[in-house]
Amino acid sequence: MQPSKYPAFIRCFSSILFTTFLYSGLAQNLVPNYSFETVSPCPSAPGTWGPTVAPPWVGPTLGTPDIFHVCGSGPAGVPSNFAGTQSPNTGEGYAGIYVRAQNGEYREYILAPLLESLEANAHYLLSFYISMGDVGCASQLVGAYVSEDAPHSGSSSGHLDVTPQLETNQGWLTESEGWIYVSGCFIAEGGEQFITLGNFHPDSETPILEPCFNGISYYYIDDVVLEKISGDGNLPLELGGPEFACLSYTIDPGLQGYNYIWEDGSHEPTLTVTESGVYGLTIVDGCSFAIDSIEITIHGDHPVDLGPDAIFCDGESYTISLDPTFNEYEWNDGSTDPDYTITAAGTYAVTLDDGCSLSTDEITVEVLTIPEPFDLGEDVYLCYDTELELSFDPTLGDFLWQDMSTSSTYVIYQEGTYSLTISNQCGSVSDAIIVTGLESPEVNIGPDTLELCSGEVIEINIDPGPGDIFWQDGSGDSPYLISSPGTYHVLVSNICGTATDEMEVFVVGTPFVDFGPDIDICPGEQTILHAGNPGANILWQDGTTLDSLIVSASGIYTVIVSNSCHMVTDTIVISMNGAPPQINLPDQITLCHGQTVILDAGITGVAYIWNDNSTGQQLTVSSPGTYSITVSNGCGTDQDTIVVADGGPAPIVSLGNDVAICAGDMLALTPVFANVSSWQWHDGSVISTYMINGPGEISVAVSNSCGSAYDTLNVSLLTTTPPLDLGADTALCSGESFVLSINTPGITIEWPDGSSDTNYNVSGSGLVYATITNSCGSSYDTIQVGALPDAPALNLGVDQSLCPGEIISVSPGIANVQYLWQDGSTGNSYQSAQEETIILTISNDCGSSTDTIEVTESTQGPST
Repeated sequence: MQPSKYPAFIRCFSSILFTTFLYSGLAQNLVPNYSFETVSPCPSAPGTWGPTVAPPWVGPTLGTPDIFHVCGSGPAGVPSNFAGTQSPNTGEGYAGIYVRAQNGEYREYILAPLLESLEANAHYLLSFYISMGDVGCASQLVGAYVSEDAPHSGSSSGHLDVTPQLETNQGWLTESEGWIYVSGCFIAEGGEQFITLGNFHPDSETPILEPCFNGISYYYIDDVVLEKISGDGNLPLELGGPEFACLSYTIDPGLQGYNYIWEDGSHEPTLTVTESGVYGLTIVDGCSFAIDSIEITIHGDHPVDLGPDAIFCDGESYTISLDPTFNEYEWNDGSTDPDYTITAAGTYAVTLDDGCSLSTDEITVEVLTIPEPFDLGEDVYLCYDTELELSFDPTLGDFLWQDMSTSSTYVIYQEGTYSLTISNQCGSVSDAIIVTGLESPEVNIGPDTLELCSGEVIEINIDPGPGDIFWQDGSGDSPYLISSPGTYHVLVSNICGTATDEMEVFVVGTPFVDFGPDIDICPGEQTILHAGNPGANILWQDGTTLDSLIVSASGIYTVIVSNSCHMVTDTIVISMNGAPPQINLPDQITLCHGQTVILDAGITGVAYIWNDNSTGQQLTVSSPGTYSITVSNGCGTDQDTIVVADGGPAPIVSLGNDVAICAGDMLALTPVFANVSSWQWHDGSVISTYMINGPGEISVAVSNSCGSAYDTLNVSLLTTTPPLDLGADTALCSGESFVLSINTPGITIEWPDGSSDTNYNVSGSGLVYATITNSCGSSYDTIQVGALPDAPALNLGVDQSLCPGEIISVSPGIANVQYLWQDGSTGNSYQSAQEETIILTISNDCGSSTDTIEVTESTQGPST
């Protein structure tokens, strides 16, 4: 498959113009249309196999040679076309062929019949011009084949397996701006009448200059000339050798009157070389020529080079292999072997004596260990709308997170599994952390108030997953059992926040009703039956629901008293007879200070008279004493007395102000109280003191025979002492300082000098510490501040002079600094072989120093 005629233009390498042989003279050119001037029609596209538009040139294989002309257009134009941009060597046209393709062995050849057959044993000069196209890269082989029969392959586009009379042999053909002249002489066998140009080698013998992006090589061809000349045979040439010299050597063949072609393309009678190698010379006289070469070894032109600084892994070694032909080596440990094996970190130097001069180089070798194991920390919970930052020293190695990011710092915004691998050329270590998303807790234990039947137990269930549970009694139970009245408070807490809820529980007791014994009433008399139990549900036998019933007739009277938990009933028989009324007051009751009590006769339909002459059914009493009443109706009278005793004052209690405690602390709560005979705390305890061990609401109820009192206080948690982190250890240059800052709210600070500001200025080396304190404790941290060395002084010494060809080396020998020479190099030594100003700046973290010396060239030899 032939390559595309329209690849992107690219110029691979710079060009070099060379000439294989030189010839000067005029004779008949046996090649028709030799510069591709005659075209019919003008080309407008790349070529095809078979006849071309420049007759009589043809493509002898399935390869498709191309014709370019100034009258052409588009891809076949001149100077711009699909293969690049090039002006003809002469005239208005030229040809083009692929000498190598990217896929498969593809060749293009261009063939023409000669104007006459060649004479046997006659000498002929064959020449042509080539230029590399921009579509590919440089090759080495383009030739011309003269034959009796026309070589062709009508079914193949591969290479023609023939031996050309003329072929390039000067290395890479990189010239793409100008033209390369290729020429040579040969002796005809007789009868040759065709000329073919192209590459006559397979791909295995056709290298291409790397790097090359497409594996293609394409060349333009112009001015193909075949002329008959006279030849005189071989010429004498003997270069001798091998030769050894310092710095340079002049090759002189000792011949005159020839055309000289050295392998570098020069044409002088002599050649001066400064590098070791084999140097070839061709001398030409007409069509006669001779070729010879000489091996030259130049000492002093190969300064020793240990290469760049190196790093190898702990337990391995690093071997430096120098050219063994320069065997005068001396290492810094005295060894002289050109192969040197390094097993420890350090700076290593070698000096080479090549017989002409000394050169020195050094290399710094660092031993690298596998990164130390690290820890991403324990698996954690992450609150929503917060982030977790993981940060490491970037000098630990190369970082690779699970999402392929490579920063030494990683910020986590959401839950997931996060992993990190830290590696260097010696190995790697890894760790992972699981981050679970967490929301602020929510809690709801039920309605604000709840009635509890006597003997009933309520079970409150709270999911322990969202956080820690704290009830008002300090327990963290779930389920939590409630069997007594009181205020119940719960707090659920996690790292993302807290939630609270509260419930007031009332115990619903069993109603009590007792009408006493059956009673008799006089005719026309009435009595009142009281159900009691305020707030309860009342139902009399007649369907009424008041809390009392007026009875004026005999009968059986029943009441049902109920609440949300219980139901009780009582029945009394009322009889009508002529007996006088019966009054029955309690013998004695107690009256507390500041209170009043109502004395009730307990019967109706009678007349009343109390000892104070009041006539109501009831008497309000506000002081102790003996009180009596007389009742009368048509049946008679009755009298009774009651003693109201002094009951004393009611109880009082005060828990004081709300308090705050540190987490884990306990606080004894002693109330202020008086006239208390019994205690009832919210947790059911009945002693006069209470031990606080956590946050929540504390409540207490006290009582005596005169009543009860109640008080509450709230307990909250104080902020824990936060950890203190002053940062990593550091170091200062002389005269430098930096500021440490602590901006944590709600704490006091103490620095080494006793100051308590939020900022502290550090201006010298040593141990710096700080303590922060709040009501729940203190936290402490230290950093070590080291002293960095000042930039050392630099003295390169006196100015230097050197002889032609001499090299001087400047090496200050100052360690632990960075070097910067005037040419931008950074080695710790500098060599000079010419006049110049040498400027060196050395620097470290604390500054830099600069010095200069002048190097001058002296042509004055030693004096005698």
